[in-house]
Amino acid sequence: MMLAGNKLQDEVMAKEEAKIKMRREANEQRRLRIMDARARTMGLDIEALNAQVEEKNRAKRAGQENEELLRLQAIEIERIVAQAKEEEKQMLDFQAAELKKSWEESMKKKKRTGSSQEGY
Repeated sequence: MMLAGNKLQDEVMAKEEAKIKMRREANEQRRLRIMDARARTMGLDIEALNAQVEEKNRAKRAGQENEELLRLQAIEIERIVAQAKEEEKQMLDFQAAELKKSWEESMKKKKRTGSSQEGY
């Protein structure tokens, strides 16, 4: 019976020692915070820090949206340039065909007038 009492007493003592150790550590941490002039005077402004983080996130999202917009604009510009090049090529082809047609017609006229003059 005496052993059970000692065991119970040992457990109580261990719990008390743990409580005292935790209290000492908490007091030491508190003392260090109090003695640190910078932390004591400045402290932590959690609200301001959260606002800064939110502002940084907003700026990052805005930057990503801007990059996406620039990418889409570049794609549209490339499409317009390609379309303009195609239209220019078609115009040059048309002009070349018209020039060829005009040249052939002038050559036919020349042959007709040249061959009719040969007979005189």
